[in-house]
Amino acid sequence: PIPSGGWRRSSPRVAKEGGKEEGMNIAPVPVQAPNVGGVAPPGGNPILVQAEMVAGAGSSSAERTVKKRRRLEKTTVTTRWACPREIFSSGKGPAQPVADCSKCNGAGCSMDVYTSATPAEEFVFITDRNEKFNKYMCKVCGDIFSGTQSRIVSHRLKVSGRGVIPCPIDPSEEVKAVLGPLEAELLSKHNWTDRKKKGDDKKKDASDKNRARFAEEADVAVARFFYECGVPLNKAEHPALLRMLSAVAAAGDRYQSPSQFRIADNTPAQKPNDGRAPKAGGGEKAGLLSVCLEQVREEQAECVKSAVQFGATMACDGAKNSGMGCSITHVLSTHKGKVFVALTDAGRSELTAEFLAEDATSAVRKVGDHNVFLIVMDGPEPAVQALKLLQGVFPRMLMMRSAVWGWDLVLQDVARRFRRDVFAPVNRILLHVTNHSYICAVFEGLEGTNKLLEPLDTRFPVEVMCVRAFFADKNNIIQLWGHPDIHKWLEDRSPVRGIVRARQTKLGLEHIHKPDWWRLVEACVSLINTAVPIVGEPDLDAPNL
Repeated sequence: PIPSGGWRRSSPRVAKEGGKEEGMNIAPVPVQAPNVGGVAPPGGNPILVQAEMVAGAGSSSAERTVKKRRRLEKTTVTTRWACPREIFSSGKGPAQPVADCSKCNGAGCSMDVYTSATPAEEFVFITDRNEKFNKYMCKVCGDIFSGTQSRIVSHRLKVSGRGVIPCPIDPSEEVKAVLGPLEAELLSKHNWTDRKKKGDDKKKDASDKNRARFAEEADVAVARFFYECGVPLNKAEHPALLRMLSAVAAAGDRYQSPSQFRIADNTPAQKPNDGRAPKAGGGEKAGLLSVCLEQVREEQAECVKSAVQFGATMACDGAKNSGMGCSITHVLSTHKGKVFVALTDAGRSELTAEFLAEDATSAVRKVGDHNVFLIVMDGPEPAVQALKLLQGVFPRMLMMRSAVWGWDLVLQDVARRFRRDVFAPVNRILLHVTNHSYICAVFEGLEGTNKLLEPLDTRFPVEVMCVRAFFADKNNIIQLWGHPDIHKWLEDRSPVRGIVRARQTKLGLEHIHKPDWWRLVEACVSLINTAVPIVGEPDLDAPNL
């Protein structure tokens, strides 16, 4: 088996003399040395004797040749580490040999290895030799790695941080006696301790710089997500977003965002019949929609449990849609958060007090009437009558009209003096600007222009926000209706100047060039800004929620 890091085999080099290639793992050809003086070759190795006779006893080239020939000698060994390995490791260390080896029946398979040339190599099997790096197999744990004898020392003495996995088996006294001096020599020669400390300092400095750069890039990416996807900016501090960013950071830099099909997948989680946890990688994954729904149900259950001790408030509110009629939503507000209870599609039926009371009763009993101590409804007359009916059904509960309804009435009463002279002309001007792309483009091209708010037919605080934004852009509004391109555009649309003036008068544009009208708008905004902090401003942050 090839180690995970792999190894590199050096290219063969051609010698200057003789044209032979060096560095190849070629078995030596036995050559019988001549019997000089009737003396048999010592050691029975004719190659070594011939090399010593030809080169001379003190020749350094002859010594290198002898060492090289010894390094290339092979032998056959029998070991269990030569058997096929398990696919996965059972724990620390490499994978173990299979228990039922068909080749050796557990006795150990044979393999060809090179003979040891140094004391450190006595503790490993040398499965391959190269000019620079060798391939080793530990005799104790069976781990395969490549390198020089320094890695043998680091592996057997369990020294980490040197490019080799430490051996899981503790070294014996014999191993320490042989490899201990080599370890001391390596430390004095390479000065690994100081080098590692300097390297750690450099890595720390680089990581700090990279961390700051990555943080800035992450901020830009998050901001662009908000801009390009039209996400409201007040969601930047939403707990769901913070939870998502924390989970992505914990997943690491290899995390990939799920596809739209994975997000929309509602495949339920498959639970085994025997009650055990499913195996890793086995079976079909549960859909993200199913997983999220299960989490929401668990969170809702915790919120409802908290209502037993602290109580909960049932809030009921309706919303009208021109195409689908009306729908009524019921939400339970608890000590630990809000819980969606029910959504009733009323269609185009009339919202009578009896209908609202019956619908709210069903929602309360769904979560348990012993958990609810307060029911809140909106402020129209049917809701008031519905609360009286609910008081008879649940006499121990409190009934209350929505405070937002009261704030809306207060603002309308404060601004009653300005409804005809300020709010109506401002709404007409804003609609005229936002409904014509040419006028809107000219307005947005002016320096220092803010985004105008288009008025919606909802609660009165929406109109208050529009008047505020309109007055903040006073100078640009005046400049817009004095712009020559706007006058030319109005004349081109209607050749009769009288019709143009009549249209301008109808839209309320004649007020723009009157200082008295702007003073009236300023008085309206000042009065509203004074009254809003008194009555509260929760509905102005999200008026269309």
